[in-house]
Amino acid sequence: MCRRTFLHWRRRQRFGLATANCALGRRSAGRDWKRYRPSAKIPARIAVYEEAVRVITTFDVRCYIRGANIAGHTARYTADTDIHGTVLPWVLERVQADAKTRRDVALVIADEVARQDRYRADVGDYRKMGTWGWRAQTLDRIADTLHFAPSHASRLLQAADLVSYAHTQSCRHHRDPRATAVWQRIWKALCPSIVKEASCWGG
Repeated sequence: MCRRTFLHWRRRQRFGLATANCALGRRSAGRDWKRYRPSAKIPARIAVYEEAVRVITTFDVRCYIRGANIAGHTARYTADTDIHGTVLPWVLERVQADAKTRRDVALVIADEVARQDRYRADVGDYRKMGTWGWRAQTLDRIADTLHFAPSHASRLLQAADLVSYAHTQSCRHHRDPRATAVWQRIWKALCPSIVKEASCWGG
């Protein structure tokens, strides 16, 4: 995603924003919010988030969110079973199906995490021998290998982070009904226009 409106945000003088260029990631953006007046931080965050969502939806993208309940996962497996490793093939199966439908291939880029070599090896196995479970399939539409990059350096990863975070917040109970209204509005802009599946395995 390389449109200028996505990379460089317009100056929002009404919020006291001092720069037009700020990080989009949830964790990396903290230093940028310090540029706002305290009383304007919440409406400014909402405005920037909604603008990011609006721009994301202008692209030909499809999002598939698959998660797992930590407690349920621990109960079914063991406490030291890697939950990321469990969910990874589920997400890739959706990517495989999407790429196959479009007669295309997919290059998978993930945020940097621990055990990268293991995940790459797992994807190699999925491409050669297939995934496991009731949707087992050979991931022959996944190109090359699993690539990792720091999210602060990738607008694509930041966009994925924003979408997944919006899903999490839309499912939470918020004490303030205004927060509930904001997250429901943001999620409505994303689903079902670009988010084609958002589910969490409960174990």
